[in-house]
Amino acid sequence: MAKPARGRGNPRRDEDEITISHDAPHEGFFAESRVVSDGKKWEDGGRFLPCRTWLYPSSAAEKPNRQDNKAPESDLNLEAVFTYNGHDARDNAHFLNDQEIVFHSAGTAVVQNLKTKQQRFYFGHDDDITALSVHTESGVAASGQCGKPVLVCIWDTASMGTYATLSGPFTQRVAAMGWSCNGRYLAVIAQDEKRSIFVMDCSNITNPFLVFSGP
Repeated sequence: MAKPARGRGNPRRDEDEITISHDAPHEGFFAESRVVSDGKKWEDGGRFLPCRTWLYPSSAAEKPNRQDNKAPESDLNLEAVFTYNGHDARDNAHFLNDQEIVFHSAGTAVVQNLKTKQQRFYFGHDDDITALSVHTESGVAASGQCGKPVLVCIWDTASMGTYATLSGPFTQRVAAMGWSCNGRYLAVIAQDEKRSIFVMDCSNITNPFLVFSGP
């Protein structure tokens, strides 16, 4: 099927170029044998996608079963976030109301109560968040990330649940985002060579569609 020509400021509705997922991003696992400096071959090393370094079991650990994909019996629970990404992101800390703010650190978005110091977390991303925007009247947030694929997540700041996860037209990290005053449209600016702009119609919050793209 032919697609509309890409022209400067050419508005269009093209639902074929955006992929919507209502499931959490898949976290894959890579494993391979590696030879260390002393010539010993380690067969049990592995790397989870959110981590950029290799992980190895202790010498006393049992050899893992590569056919077993079940989640471990124990897990870690995040209690608090003490950092904020102000190095390569801008306009990414917002007031939700008189008592709560929202910001992000690494791949986690945080809603914090300034009075009680309690935090709520959003874990919909599988790489570092690079942009964040909130429509304060509705409490709906949108956050974009770097990595491949580049994802834009639309979520609720009260329940921390995901309305939609968008991918497809974004080929580079998200540089900036913004909601229209009425909360219907979401603008996304990508950090590609043309600084491309994408505008989504979010009138149906669980099924946004692309209405404009251009440099």
